[in-house]
Amino acid sequence: MTNKLFIFLSILIVALALFLRLYKIENRAPFDWDQNRDYTVISGIAAGKATLIGPIAKGEGGFFLGPLYYYLATPAYIMLHGSPLALPITSVVIDVITIAVILITLRKLIGDWPALSLATIWAFSWFAIEMSRISWNVSLVPLWSIIILWLLSQRSPLSISKVGLLGFVVGLSWHIHAALIPISLIILMINWRVWAKNLSYIAMLVTCYLIALIPLILFDLRHSGLNFHLLTQIFTASVHVSASYLELITSVLMRFGKNTQNILLGISSYQIFLGSAFALLAGISLVFDRGIYRLSGLIIILNIFAVIALKEIGFPEYYLAVSYLPTLIIFIRIISYLTKSNQSFLIIITLILLFLNTRKYEFSETSFSLSRKVSVAKSIIDLDAPVDLRLIMAPGREGGIKAFYKLYGGKLDTSSPLKVIVTDQSGGPIIEGGELATDIGNFGGIRVAKIVVE
Repeated sequence: MTNKLFIFLSILIVALALFLRLYKIENRAPFDWDQNRDYTVISGIAAGKATLIGPIAKGEGGFFLGPLYYYLATPAYIMLHGSPLALPITSVVIDVITIAVILITLRKLIGDWPALSLATIWAFSWFAIEMSRISWNVSLVPLWSIIILWLLSQRSPLSISKVGLLGFVVGLSWHIHAALIPISLIILMINWRVWAKNLSYIAMLVTCYLIALIPLILFDLRHSGLNFHLLTQIFTASVHVSASYLELITSVLMRFGKNTQNILLGISSYQIFLGSAFALLAGISLVFDRGIYRLSGLIIILNIFAVIALKEIGFPEYYLAVSYLPTLIIFIRIISYLTKSNQSFLIIITLILLFLNTRKYEFSETSFSLSRKVSVAKSIIDLDAPVDLRLIMAPGREGGIKAFYKLYGGKLDTSSPLKVIVTDQSGGPIIEGGELATDIGNFGGIRVAKIVVE
């Protein structure tokens, strides 16, 4: 393939990926508990209130991740004057950058057409498109995966500058996802020949690793090692699980298969056979392959074991996020092997998967989408008076409503006689303070009503 053709196709893929992710993003981007929490922190950063910690890993009782995602989303927050849309747009940009990095870094490692195929499948996958609109730290996992695969799959030892980059990226796992922390350290040790040329290289890697951890180190120095204590509690706590290891393994493989089917076909259902097949292929790649394919297999196997070690039979599928792109790399490897590296078959299969995914595309509003919350905010502004706003909704669902109301010029006043109630109550009368409220409008799963206190 000529260089000009590769560049043209790459630009086309990236442009279409950006369009598909941004088109009607306000209809599809969720803004729930996690996003509401992040929005509050990012608002503080934009106002000059810096933070050293990010979201909590593993929910209540877990430890704090780093604040990287918060700072990455802050520029968009400022440019969009505090609009909640800044957060999902940031995640979309990160995902599109991932596609560009695939094309730039993997071209020499797996070839022109395989790199284009990988980028195309991810760019047009309905699952990837929907995931890219979720604004949270997990959106950085695919980009992290590709950079690690690129750095550790070099055919020659890394330069000292790339060793520094490797250490920094591995350190950033503390900012992105808890599962990445042990996985990154294990693959780093297994592939030590790539970076451990001498003591100066090792010192560079360790130094850059620690640089990535500076916010968390400073937080612990200021708070008597709180985060370190929370982290050690996770390892020392006794985890009781009623399920057997067979049930845990089955749960992991079912969800692994579900993710794989989602990415390739846009179909969401548990798939024990598909999960088992790709886990087996990952194991075969780990033993009999080399380079990026061997490393992809290693990441998948380590990810599976890491999730099993959590002993949570009902874990969320995104715990396997680090395996998304390595699974696609294994898939493309198998297709190339079975077709004797005939690029025509790879192109045809890629186009078939693209077509199957486009049939799943859906851009209509979800029940609690940001577009509906914009409509809620505008309906309150139409009252043309300061309001005492009461949000009576399930935790997280109210996220973004106050922000949009303020963004469009609305004024809040807790002493205002005009009380506005926003609720997810689907039917029946809305009563606040013993008074019957008058409905203003119904926006999907959100109702707006008002009471004027004499």
